[in-house]
This record gives sequence, C-alpha cells and structure tokens, in this order.
Amino acid sequence: AQAGPALASLFTNLTPLMAALLSAAVLDETPKAYHAAAFLLIVGGNPLVSNGSIMTAPNVKRRIEGVRDRGGRVVVVDPRRTETARIADDHHFIRPGTDIYLLAAMAQVLFAEGLVRPGRSRDYVDGIAAIERMVEPFTPEVASEVTGIEADDIRALARELAGARRGAVYARLGVCQTVYGTSAYWLVHVLNILTGRLDEVGGWMLAEPAFDLPVIGAKTTDLIGYDRWRSRVRGIPEVAAEFPTVTLADEILTPGPGQVRSMVLVAGNPVLTVPDGRRIDTALADLDFLVSIDYYVNESNRHADVILPPTAALEREEFDVVFPAVSVRNHVRWGPQVLKPAPDTRSDADILMSLLARVDAANMGQRRAKALDAARRRLLPRRLVDIALRIGPWGLRSRQRLTLRKVQQHPHGLDLGPLHAMLPARLMTSNKRIRLDHPVVVADWPRVVAGLETARAERQADELLLIGRRHLRSNNSWMHNTERLTTGSNQCSLLMHPDDAVSRGLVDGDAVYVASRVGEIPAQVRITDDVMPGVVCMPHGWGHGSREGVGWRHAAAQAGASVNDITDDMRFDPLSGNAAVTALPVVVRSAAP
Repeated sequence: AQAGPALASLFTNLTPLMAALLSAAVLDETPKAYHAAAFLLIVGGNPLVSNGSIMTAPNVKRRIEGVRDRGGRVVVVDPRRTETARIADDHHFIRPGTDIYLLAAMAQVLFAEGLVRPGRSRDYVDGIAAIERMVEPFTPEVASEVTGIEADDIRALARELAGARRGAVYARLGVCQTVYGTSAYWLVHVLNILTGRLDEVGGWMLAEPAFDLPVIGAKTTDLIGYDRWRSRVRGIPEVAAEFPTVTLADEILTPGPGQVRSMVLVAGNPVLTVPDGRRIDTALADLDFLVSIDYYVNESNRHADVILPPTAALEREEFDVVFPAVSVRNHVRWGPQVLKPAPDTRSDADILMSLLARVDAANMGQRRAKALDAARRRLLPRRLVDIALRIGPWGLRSRQRLTLRKVQQHPHGLDLGPLHAMLPARLMTSNKRIRLDHPVVVADWPRVVAGLETARAERQADELLLIGRRHLRSNNSWMHNTERLTTGSNQCSLLMHPDDAVSRGLVDGDAVYVASRVGEIPAQVRITDDVMPGVVCMPHGWGHGSREGVGWRHAAAQAGASVNDITDDMRFDPLSGNAAVTALPVVVRSAAP
C-alpha cells in the first residue's frame, strides 16, 4: 500500500477525511480566495449553478463578476456554454474527457518557456523536475488534436496564468468524472504550484475550520490510507476506507465469502445516482435486509424492509462541520432547533446511534452495549462540538477562545476572518512536504500517454459523447418533489448541437432514444449551440416516474428519464474508482416509427 492516502490530489495528505465525506474521486480542502484573483481559469466546473462546489461562498456570481470588475479575467473551459461561461470573459469548448491533455500541455508550456515560478512552495514541494519529464510529450499541438482547442489558445492560457499578478485554476466534476479523473485533477494542483498560486491570496488557499475536521478525522478514524485492501469482486483499491459505487452491484450480486447481503441507506438514492441504475435496482431488490433513513419512498428505498423517518433541518440542532472546511472565508455557526419535530421522527444521529447500539448488543452483550450507548449520547453532539472547538485552532489557545457557548451567543454565526497562509505547517505528511511526483500517478502515466491514440481515434469517429449538467433550482434531485421549484419547461431535455441534429434528421422538440452499452432511455431534444458539435448533454437525477412504488408523487409526475440508466459502471478511473460518467459514448436515434 502507498503511504497516503495516495490520490493524485496532493491535499489527500492534507485532508484525508474529506474524501469519505464528499464521496469524491479526489479530496479537496482547497477553497480559493478567487474573489481576489486577477486571472481565474475554470475547467469543467459551473459554480454559478453548484453554488461554488467545494468552494463554499455566498453570492458566487457577484464574486466572479468582481474579478472582472477589478480588471481581471475569467476564462471557462467546458464542452457546454454554461451559466458561468456566459458571465466569463472567454469560453473555450473542449472535447469531453480530454481535460487532462489540456492541463498537461499548459504545464509543458510553463516548463518550455521558463515560466515555472513556484514561489514559497519551492521550500516544501519535491518532484518538480520529474513533472517536466512527464509532460514533455504533451505540446500544445498534440493537445489541440484531441481537445479541439487551438494550440495558440493553450499557450495563451498558460502564459496568462503564469503572468497574472494573482491567479488560480479551479476544476470540478467535468475533470474528475473521467477515466483519467485523478491524474487530471492532480494536474490542476500542479499548475497552481508551478505558477506560485498555492497558499497565496488570490490563488489556492486553505480554510482553518474551528471544528478542525481534517485533523480530528486523521487522529480518530481509519480514513488515512489508500489501497490497504481491495474490493472483493473487481479488486478496486479502497480510498479513505471506502469502495466506489461502480462496484456496489458486484458486491451485492456476486456470491461468495464477504458478499453484501444487508445495507443501510442514509439519505441515499443510488438507483438514480450510481452508474447502470437498472443493475443497482436489481441488486437492492436482491438484498436480504435493507434499512433506509429518508423523508420519502424513493427509487432505491422502495426495496427497503424498514424506512426510518428523520427530523428536518429546523427540527434539530445543527452544527456545520463540512462546509467551513471548504469555505472561502473562515467562519463557524451553531443552528438551534426551531420547530418541534413530529413524534414519530428522530434525528439522523439518534437513529444511527440506536442502530449501532443494537449491533453492539448482538456482538458484546446487552450490558456493555447499553453502557457504550450511554457514553456516546453523553458525548454527541454538544459535548463533542464543545471539545473540538476548545482544542481547535480558534479555541482556548487562540485569541478568539471559542467554546460552544460562545458560538451559540452568535445565532447568525461568527466571522473568523479571511483565509491566510498555512503551509507547510498544515500538511499532514510526516515530513511536512508535498511529493508532487506521487508514485501512484507516475505509475499510471503510461496509460495517460497511450490514451492519446484512443482520443485521436474517438475524435475521428462519428459518435456523440454525453455529458451531464445540473439545474440551480433542482439541487441535484433533492428539490424535484417541490412544486414551486419544478415549474416551466421540461428540465430533463437532451441538448444537441444544430449540426448533429441535421445529420440525424432531428428538429427541436423531437422525441429520441439515447443508447449506450448498458441501456437506452427516452429523451426530448433541445437544439442549441450552447454545446459543441459531437456532444450531447442531459441532467442527472430525473426519471422518478419510471419505476413502480415511488412515494414522492410530484417528482414522479415530472418528465424525464434517469441518465444513470445508461451510464456504464465499467467506465471508471482505476486510481480512485470514481465513475467516468462524463464523455460517455452514446447513439441518439429518433423515436418516430
């Protein structure tokens, strides 16, 4: 096993807990002080709709516009002209799944033109020379062949990033959710380090949460690690003590020692959110016992033996643990209970502790289990939060001297100030250094190089590549049962470029079928030049009415199909196991007889 966790993101060594909490291919305690940037490059991300995914900030639109208002520039690289791209200074279409070659070519330009200036990070970053050798073959001309971005534009992006007074590269799921997701996201960090943007204002900065989730997680859990064991059926490495959902159905349906026969779903709906949803549907139905904690009977927990109703957000005390760790400004807030909960509901924590107490009783006996449960309930949540605040970076050893009582005295939260330089002290590697040429990435690099030929062949082929999108009001699929947020036209349409529509004899509004290796779904075409030729785009999380027994009636009445009924669980990034739902090859045909 590699020392680690050994994901490409160099910050896996910094914040191992976040990978499990966010279920991402890479983990990222990397909010940016992007509102202070002079050049912001956004690759495969749409913060205007995601509300600044892993970059928590209010009014993201105003902040990004602020970069331009101060004379800076914002550039978006995406196969679709997204909501964020519409307010940017420039937008470059890119062929889905080829972001890694764009990023590698930008790094190649930095080395070739003598633009590498790591700044302070030179004192604690190793392996820069090895990176130069790795990216040497990826000239802008080579990258242009597969990405569709002109070589001169690639050079211009690299030069602008290097020359800006302050700048940063920000990337999200369009980069992560590909067969090269880990290595591509690693290159985002590489670019920020090579240009001296790491831990600098206007660049790539780290939060210092009052409840220090990364440190507490590292010291109290088994989440620091990578490839310590592998999945039973496909042999996929664990990441931060988790296996990826691409192999969930395998583990349920494949007989043998260790076969999964029972499960607890907490606010989860894998039938709609995991690749090859039909197979997941079959797998959940095959379980011996399934428990769900949820407000609704959804596409997944309709197979549950028991559904336990939780309290709503305003019906319980709340302390935000995750988002302050990925925020663009340090803050802390405790939310008191506002409404009285229904008598047949409990908080998620209470439900999970009760389930755990029953498991403990079966394993260690009633007496010991009862004592352990009582100890947990004395600790959680208030005492744990208070202890964490007291020993945290803003606790009793600091000028702020935070305690839970002090935080509760500020019902709207406490502003703890702007992000500030924290490296190398914040690093969790044993030597307080970052190894940029991580052996996991280096060992996989020949696959990246070989992928160039595949990418060239795919560009010449007459096929469509499917990408996803999300809607601001839908918040993934969570808001589909809310009538006021699902008004208007069909939100689950298939976006297609006019040239692709003409070549297939399609007009706007036509009914079509979209097919992949694993299945076929219906859709309605919306013709637009917001997507590049050769690309179609469909949102995830819809299709509530396609299965019997679903309880959220308004959601089930909405048009649309589940795109994860055609995403392929055999397409994934082998380093992280993350599903490659972006750049899925599909065929689109008319539904007319």
